[in-house]
Amino acid sequence: MQKEKLSALMDGETLDNELLNELSRSSEMQKTWESYHLIRDSLRGDTAEMLHFDISARVHGRH
Repeated sequence: MQKEKLSALMDGETLDNELLNELSRSSEMQKTWESYHLIRDSLRGDTAEMLHFDISARVHGRH
């Protein structure tokens, strides 16, 4: 249900303050938000300027 709400927020269909507060606190929701934006931008062909890969956090976490 949260993913549907995030999608609606991203599309400008809703402005849910509780959801915004949860988004600001939840790293999992932030990852979903970023993924949704990447998907949308990919579909629009807008990824060339913003695509970057930062694997440092994952590499650091494996030590």
